[in-house]
Amino acid sequence: MQVSLNSQLSQKKSVDSCAYSEFLTATATAQTTGGLDDKVAEMRSLTRRGFMKMASLLSLAGAGAAATGAAAPATAAGRAVTVGSVSSHPIGKTKLYTRFPNSSLLGGYGLLITRTGTNVWRAFSNQCTHEGSLVNYITGNTAICTNHGYTFDAKTGACTNRQSAPLRKYAVKVVKGKIVVTI
Repeated sequence: MQVSLNSQLSQKKSVDSCAYSEFLTATATAQTTGGLDDKVAEMRSLTRRGFMKMASLLSLAGAGAAATGAAAPATAAGRAVTVGSVSSHPIGKTKLYTRFPNSSLLGGYGLLITRTGTNVWRAFSNQCTHEGSLVNYITGNTAICTNHGYTFDAKTGACTNRQSAPLRKYAVKVVKGKIVVTI
């Protein structure tokens, strides 16, 4: 059965505009295999409303994953890394660590580490929860994302000036005078 490509393409208005490029690819493939009518019918089944529902569900799933911290690099789970020396990190200070062995496990991001007492430590990712930029400026115990001005409490990881999720928290301990973070 020979079907004119032009007559099929004239029906593109009934095909959802979001799927138009996929429609053209499927049309070209189907023309060479002889199943053009079936491919056109298949592409028509995805309506704009169906596409929007699917996109909404996917965005909600992504927001849920981000809120639970599930967006962290999977290769980094449960790995202990030494980031520095306890003697170089005074009590009451927050430091940004970006270069340490296995820092690549954090996907290009570093760690904000706060020492609030002799054996009291907090470690957070320096990936801003707003758009994934670097939280790369520290003043006192406030960490700042310089891209859009989001500020985070370096003791809790909570965003302090806008509605945003807290920074991802990591377990930290001291082993033989070294700061060890489990990422």
